[in-house]
Amino acid sequence: MSCPFCPSFELDAQVVFHDDLVAFVQDERHQGALKHSGVIVPLRHMAPVFDLSESEIVATYRQEPVAGKGIRALLTSEANAW
Repeated sequence: MSCPFCPSFELDAQVVFHDDLVAFVQDERHQGALKHSGVIVPLRHMAPVFDLSESEIVATYRQEPVAGKGIRALLTSEANAW
């Protein structure tokens, strides 16, 4: 199966944090206007998102506040003030 997220784990990407089920990955090539953005991806391969286990769904939502914390800090910093 060809996975569009596997290239996120190449050398140009940074795995910011992970647990046993999911990882938060940043890849500068795909950040565009929203610097420090990234994706939370499951470590297990599956075709549709509907195949995520309940544990993987919970892990994704558990990591979102941590991933979003960095983005929120950047957006509210003095460097980003109008």
